[in-house]
Amino acid sequence: MGVLWGFVWGIFGGVASEVFVWYNQTRKPSRRTFNPAKTLGYWISTILRVLIGGGLVVAYIQSGMPLTPILAIHIGVTTPLIIAAFTSQVPPVEPGSSE
Repeated sequence: MGVLWGFVWGIFGGVASEVFVWYNQTRKPSRRTFNPAKTLGYWISTILRVLIGGGLVVAYIQSGMPLTPILAIHIGVTTPLIIAAFTSQVPPVEPGSSE
């Protein structure tokens, strides 16, 4: 698989995972009062997560890892979900703290 097609399949997987995230957000009753999808930061982070998924597929290909389209999709799907899981575990920073 070439770099371009690997990137495309990775992007496809990233978009697929984001569709599931969007669906889950619409099912939460608390989203009726605040909709993060209406903020620019939400869309920027969504686009970046999807692009990172595609970029990771390119990194695998450039490293000589043989990939099939289904593996590229899998990498694209899991990358945004892993990033979201990591960022949800970051403890909040208190205002005014020096750390």
